[in-house]
Amino acid sequence: MAQAADGDRSRPFGFRLALIGLILLGVWLRLPGIWANTFHADEALFATWARHIAVWKDPLLVSQLVDKPPLLFYLQALFYPLLATPAGWPARFPDWIASILLLPLLARASWRLYNDERHTLLTTALLCLSPLAIQFSPTAFTDPLLTVLLLAALVALLERRAGLSGILFGLALASKYQAALFLPLIVAVGWLDGVGRGRWLRWLAGFLPALLLVAGWELLRTGEFLLWTNQVASYGGIRLASPAEIWRQLPHWGYLLTFILGPASLALLFLPALLATAAQSHTARRDQALALMVIFYAA
Repeated sequence: MAQAADGDRSRPFGFRLALIGLILLGVWLRLPGIWANTFHADEALFATWARHIAVWKDPLLVSQLVDKPPLLFYLQALFYPLLATPAGWPARFPDWIASILLLPLLARASWRLYNDERHTLLTTALLCLSPLAIQFSPTAFTDPLLTVLLLAALVALLERRAGLSGILFGLALASKYQAALFLPLIVAVGWLDGVGRGRWLRWLAGFLPALLLVAGWELLRTGEFLLWTNQVASYGGIRLASPAEIWRQLPHWGYLLTFILGPASLALLFLPALLATAAQSHTARRDQALALMVIFYAA
């Protein structure tokens, strides 16, 4: 960690300028989408809930069948009076801001993990130019907020700010249940970084209040905890997929991969730098741990 701290002070001006340029490019690429597309059905639903909160018509959403944690809806509600319009697009501003913050956060995480300028610029450029990231950034879905809070929790843990990391992970869970799937990643990175028992206890102390707030909010509005039950019902039930079903989905997943990395030519452009970075022996354990996490999520 001391090595990373020394590197923070010695990073050259050109490296910092390149990062600033990538962040500004990311802002420019993501801004038009706020007004470009009509709402998806889920976006319209979330924006409606946010308006109910903003005008104090139903601040606890008692009249609504809510199936997701409420953090995003309350953040969206803040932007309606701030922007003074009843239109739907203010509901996209929290995610748009989160998507911009994701760029410097990813750069910070990359620097803390690898202490390498090339690696940091490469990962930031991939996120900046990712078609999927650009398309999802100016939306009213829960995913962009979830992603930035998870990465912020990871960075805080790497910065030895365990309590803050726990708070941020709790807020991620307060935006979407799927944050729980990333707990193994937090634990793995913390283990590789030498996080001890005391720091994990501080992490839990930061995490629990957010969890209790969500539970208290749900009990206050319904008298029981129905969020998860409602979500399972909205999906029509949840079960493990059979191997045959997974096999049939592989071509579709391959098609979706093009939205993450863009055309094959763009992905191949970054391949030499990726291979060169992976060849560094001092990052092998971290690379292996992160690769195992990717396999876990893919499965």
